[in-house]
Amino acid sequence: MLHRFKNKQSVKIACAVTTDKSRRENLRAAFAAWGQHCDYFIPISNEDGIDEIGEFDLIDIDFTHHPPGYPVIIELIRRIYHVMHSPYETKFDFDFLTISNEDSFWIIENLKHFLSKYEKPREYPYYIGRKIALNGDVHRIYNHQAGYVLSTKTIETIAENCRSYPAISQDVHLSDCLSSHAVRAVDSRENGRYGAEVFHIYDAAKSGRMDYEKDDFLRLSMGVLGHAKLEGIEGVSKSSVLFGGVVGREQIGYHNRLYAHPRHGVAKPAFSSKLKTPIIMLFVTLSIFLILAVIYVMNLFFPWMKDVIFVYCGRDRISRTQPARRRLREYTVT
Repeated sequence: MLHRFKNKQSVKIACAVTTDKSRRENLRAAFAAWGQHCDYFIPISNEDGIDEIGEFDLIDIDFTHHPPGYPVIIELIRRIYHVMHSPYETKFDFDFLTISNEDSFWIIENLKHFLSKYEKPREYPYYIGRKIALNGDVHRIYNHQAGYVLSTKTIETIAENCRSYPAISQDVHLSDCLSSHAVRAVDSRENGRYGAEVFHIYDAAKSGRMDYEKDDFLRLSMGVLGHAKLEGIEGVSKSSVLFGGVVGREQIGYHNRLYAHPRHGVAKPAFSSKLKTPIIMLFVTLSIFLILAVIYVMNLFFPWMKDVIFVYCGRDRISRTQPARRRLREYTVT
């Protein structure tokens, strides 16, 4: 069972989410489920304006004009960096930036607790996520696109040094650029190389059934990094911060279970113990009232039924061993 830390950390997080117009409903679900827990929520789409339902501002970076593999993430980071240092716009003041799609589910309280161990993020570059070895090459490590975290110093490094051009994938291109400037992916597992995972590329159910022997991608891209030491539920940390592939209304379901919403029958009671006694008393009172009302209606419309009940309950000398039908026939008042 996942554990959720109480939000007492001083770490500030901005959450950038890439999406497009056709997935607006999924974006609203992500914002409702976890986006509101971010210090800044930055939805990047191919449209701009204010979403009237979610009440968040959309930032327009049209991905459709770029060829496949074009690293638009670098353009996104460069734009955020410009806003951070612009004297004409409201500045972002945060320590870390998360980058993910709208089908990723972040547990922001756990993430803040996890990131609190990384000191001086405005001075030191951090690149944190689920490490992947490109085609099994341990010299080309990148973080999976389900979601990763950049410190503000890393954002500065990308904005000043990385350039956009077609590549195998934008995540690989970003990692190659950071590696050339001595910024490498951090191992995010608990207790180092052989600990449980906190960043998950799949949803909770699939993450608990991962089999590195049967899945070629897992064996080739993660097995070489030691991720196969813990499989199944043992490989899922109780302090996990991210699950990928959680689409639309599933985000709300994750939120309700994590935050103990009573509608889903989780461990947290639907009402406090202080209210149990008054509610039970109210239930008993209503039950008694209902019984009395039934008796009153029966006496009003079926007055003979009272005598039948009295006879049946033993108010006379009739033996209880006699058939009920005979008793009712002989002692019904007409």
